[in-house]
Amino acid sequence: MPGKLYAYQQAQGSFVAVVEVQDDAYAEYLRLTGLTEEEITAEFPDGGYEDAVTNAAIVYEDARADAVVAQSIAQESLTVLTGGAELSGGALAELSRLLGL
Repeated sequence: MPGKLYAYQQAQGSFVAVVEVQDDAYAEYLRLTGLTEEEITAEFPDGGYEDAVTNAAIVYEDARADAVVAQSIAQESLTVLTGGAELSGGALAELSRLLGL
């Protein structure tokens, strides 16, 4: 059981970290697409705005794909931990609390 708890804890921690990367990437994409013409000129005086937006979109999509994989791994580790039994919201919250998640 300790090994399963540890695997779940690590998978959940990884999932949280990957979601943070995804959220940061999306925030950067939104920031870039929300720039005014004046801000674009100031930030990209030599051009390259379109490339920056394209790259930000790619980074976000990659991060989103990573988050989907990490979520699947975290869910699988929970399934292994519980032997396939579903935990109530309260039980899951208590497990997360006990594991420092």
